[in-house]
Amino acid sequence: MFEERVIETDSRAMPLSKGEDTLYSTGLHAGEISVISLALALNTAAIIDDKRSRQVARILGVRLWELRE
Repeated sequence: MFEERVIETDSRAMPLSKGEDTLYSTGLHAGEISVISLALALNTAAIIDDKRSRQVARILGVRLWELRE
C-alpha cells in the first residue's frame, strides 16, 4: 500500500525555517523539533504522537495526520 521512504536529517545542518528559533525554546525533544522543522521546510503534513509537540506544531501552522488507535 505505502511506499517506504526514509529521510535522515541532521537538524544542526538544516537552515533555520519559519518558527524554528521558537522551537528550541519550547523544551521539546530534538526528534519532535526535527519533524516539525522538516514539515515546515517541505510544506507537508507531519505525524507526531506527543500531545505537547502536536500543540506546538499546530500553532506554527503544521498540518498533522490524525492518529487513531
